[in-house]
Amino acid sequence: MVDQGHGMSETDRQRAFAAFWQANGSTGNTGLGLAIAEQLTRSNRGQITLLASATGGIDAVVRFGQR
Repeated sequence: MVDQGHGMSETDRQRAFAAFWQANGSTGNTGLGLAIAEQLTRSNRGQITLLASATGGIDAVVRFGQR
């Protein structure tokens, strides 16, 4: 899934999975969405990463291995 936001630095993309972390200027959020997504992905033997998108946003990639 690729969003159309302003994007994040590499450092912010690494920190974004920490519970309650919010990017500077973020309002109206709890900072839990990516932390929950990461926990659900890991508990199902998957991996989630945030990549810089060519359009300026974030490309969220979730991969699940075969069981």
